[in-house]
Amino acid sequence: MIISVIGANGFIGLKLVKELVDSGIRVRVLSRKNIYPIKGVEVFVADLTDTNFNIEGFLDNTDILYNCSGEVNDESLMQKLHVTAVQRLIKLSKGKVGRWVQLGSVGSYGNCRNGVITENSDDKPVGVYETTKTESDNLIKERVRHLIT
Repeated sequence: MIISVIGANGFIGLKLVKELVDSGIRVRVLSRKNIYPIKGVEVFVADLTDTNFNIEGFLDNTDILYNCSGEVNDESLMQKLHVTAVQRLIKLSKGKVGRWVQLGSVGSYGNCRNGVITENSDDKPVGVYETTKTESDNLIKERVRHLIT
């Protein structure tokens, strides 16, 4: 089994990669740096905000792709990372990735202080981060719908 992780240097990505490696799973990570703090992973170097990013080989024969990427500070990068890069990744992943796990944002559903949020809840994002993460999630949902129909 090959699992590829984007956003592997983030809070959730690091924990995910550690668990996968500890379980003996072959892991690939995509990073802007050619060093990675967890041993036993294949590191591919690319910056997804660069429109010419090259991830040759990263997605090949991937059983599961985890997209944990997210820009939480620099609003000028959010559209590039959350939407434009995901559009390109969708195209590049065709025929190479078995499953895609998208790490979204609960902020996609707006400010909800009570009740239950499910995948059927209406999108009500507020702010650039939440709006671009919602758009990214919807791109993935559309890809799945397209594969099913």
